[in-house]
Amino acid sequence: MARWNVATIWVAACILILRIAAKLLASLAAARMADVPPALLATVLLPPGIMGIALAVNVMLVAPGAFDWVLSSITVAAVVADVLAAFLPDVHEDPA
Repeated sequence: MARWNVATIWVAACILILRIAAKLLASLAAARMADVPPALLATVLLPPGIMGIALAVNVMLVAPGAFDWVLSSITVAAVVADVLAAFLPDVHEDPA
């Protein structure tokens, strides 16, 4: 069962901020090597995948009840990141 408390929201906020910062920095670094606009990479990298939630569910199966906050935090962070990614401007690579 998911736990909703202040600590869960704080952990989710930290996960979200660190994840977005890491993805934006990665898009800046990779854009130089791949010769594509950084904004294009950012729009591709920011939407979360399902793997983080799947790993959190796996932890829940191994230790039921002990890590409810992990699943709750990761799920909240993934949903918020997906909503934020939906509002990113649409960037297309210019055919050169």
